Order: sequence, then C-alpha cells, then structure tokens
Amino acid sequence: MIGANKSFKAVRETHFNEMKNVVADDLVCQKQKRNTQNGITLVALIITVITLLILATVSISLVINNNVLDHAQHGVDRYSEEEELEQIKLAVASAMLKGNGFLDTDNLNSELQEKFGEEADWIESSKRWNFKLDKNMLK
Repeated sequence: MIGANKSFKAVRETHFNEMKNVVADDLVCQKQKRNTQNGITLVALIITVITLLILATVSISLVINNNVLDHAQHGVDRYSEEEELEQIKLAVASAMLKGNGFLDTDNLNSELQEKFGEEADWIESSKRWNFKLDKNMLK
C-alpha cells in the first residue's frame, strides 16, 4: 500500500505539473493575443485620424474655393425678396376682395399698410403697378 501511495503521489504531482504548464501556456497565449489586439487598435486609430484629417482638409478647401458661404447669403437674400413679393401679392388679392374684384388705391394702401406697417411708395402706370418697398418693412 505504501508503494501504491507513492505512485499515486507521483501521478498526482505529474498531473499538477501538467496543469501548471497548461495554465502558464494559456497565460502566455493571452498576453500575446492582448499585445496583438492593442497593436491593431492603435493602427486602426491612426488610420481613422488620418482619414478624418484628409476629409476635413477637403471639406474646408471646397467651402473656401466654391464660395459656399456667398451662395448661402445669396439664398437668404433671395428668400427675403420672395417673401416680400408674396406679401405684396397677398395685399393685392385682399384689396381686390374688398373691392369686389376691382383694385382701387384706397384698398391697396390699407392692405399694404396692414402687411408692412407703413405706406409703401407705389406708382400706377397704364396696366402695371410698381411698388418700391424697403427690405426692413416686413413685420
């Protein structure tokens, strides 16, 4: 029985040493994987930063060279003009409704004053009415 005990002890120590080696090998593999993953992450980060810098450079050069800001300001100005024209058209339509289909100067003046807050300069020509309005007249 003593011989069996010694052999059992030897087998147990052998298995213990094997398990120690397996755990040590596993830790080494995990370290290697971790180091490799960190390297890939760093490379991906550098590539992403370089790509963003290139995109920012291209975008800024397009904005500066193509006068995007000037086009935007022109659009704002054009929108204001069209808004003013629409208010004039609404005033004319309202004046015609008040005049039962006829447009007279009193109705038109009252509608223009209601829309713009002050009397607008206007000239009646043969078949056309010209309005001179200031851009700051809209409420």
